[in-house]
Amino acid sequence: MIVQNQEKYGWGKSIVDKLSKDINRVIDAVTGYSSQNLWRMRQFYLEYRDKPDLLELTKNIPWGQNLLILHKIKTDDEKLYYLTATDKLAWSRAVLLNQIKAEASQRYLTDKKANNFDKTLPTIGIILCPVKDNIEVEFALRPSNKPIGVSEYSLTDKLPEQFKGKVPTAKELKKMLTKAIRNTGESEY
Repeated sequence: MIVQNQEKYGWGKSIVDKLSKDINRVIDAVTGYSSQNLWRMRQFYLEYRDKPDLLELTKNIPWGQNLLILHKIKTDDEKLYYLTATDKLAWSRAVLLNQIKAEASQRYLTDKKANNFDKTLPTIGIILCPVKDNIEVEFALRPSNKPIGVSEYSLTDKLPEQFKGKVPTAKELKKMLTKAIRNTGESEY
């Protein structure tokens, strides 16, 4: 509605502000129709109106995660990755933001690796929190009767000094794993 009326009548900021007030007055006790949210809805519409496959995926995740993807992700391939992963893996907004910061889509899109984790690995319960919040943890654990670990984490671009020389570099780790895989393969035959 906003986009069509902008094109037809030249609607601007003041009309959207008035529309927000009118909606909130008519539909008492309903939240989410602030001017800012109406502009976000407009941006969402413009982004996905000609992309039905991506639009369908947006319906499966919460509005907050949709906004994060809308504002942080530029390409359709990356949007597809984050929308799908957020839905399938039930990423919270904090987890999604950390995945975006870590450029998870780039690693996925450039290094697609097949795995059989769902068939071979046991289910391990762990909750990683950017900030450990006992209420969120209790809520997340309520439906489970299995042991689950909870830990707080922080992301960093550089290895802390106390770990230098104790933890292998990415290159060293890759070399060690390649050697271990080759040795395992040879001993099986």
